Amino acid sequence: MRWQPYVAQEGLDVAECSYVIRYEFVSNEIGTVQSRGRARASQSKCFLITEALSLNYQRETDNRLKEEDMKQAITEWREKGIEAFQTLVRKEQADLLKNLSTNGPQPTALGASQPTNETAKTIHCRFCDTFLCKGSSLRLQGTTVVCCDQAFEKLANPPKSAGEKIVCPNRTCHRELGAVILLSRNVPGYALQISSLKFFIGSETLPRLFKKWSQYQGYMQSL
Repeated sequence: MRWQPYVAQEGLDVAECSYVIRYEFVSNEIGTVQSRGRARASQSKCFLITEALSLNYQRETDNRLKEEDMKQAITEWREKGIEAFQTLVRKEQADLLKNLSTNGPQPTALGASQPTNETAKTIHCRFCDTFLCKGSSLRLQGTTVVCCDQAFEKLANPPKSAGEKIVCPNRTCHRELGAVILLSRNVPGYALQISSLKFFIGSETLPRLFKKWSQYQGYMQSL
């Protein structure tokens, strides 16, 4: 048996590699795919060792969802053909150049979404409509969405240990809302699952529902 540390991180190409084991290490979606590809041997395996519902668990889950989105996008473009792809690229280029010439370059904040009218005013439990927090309380910890709001803590009284479930404060509902993760200095953070939430945006009277956080276009500041 050959043992080679850092095979995934350093991009080593070892033909005999049967197992890639990542211990508490998750980068982006490209890194997830690449590390799996480092297991070159026949019937090889790739593993991630981390705590259930930890920050790295959430990141890996998000990465795998993004990987599926990429596969779907590639399949759709193959079905459309080269001409349709080139036509859309030229259109996007023209629109971008027109926007730059009209408005000039727009500053961006690394790791943070930008202010938008799509930010939810209030966020409620999808199952019983109980108010949970304001959209302005959402923060980004990497790719994980976290609620940072003392009012939410008082309302939901969530546990403080990593991996513990957060449930709806309505006693007749008590559906799962997400899980506790540990932020820097072991401060608890409340990672909400979007499938348990509904969003009231602007003056809209009907809530919006999303399947994935990537579909929500509201502003979220990075931690």
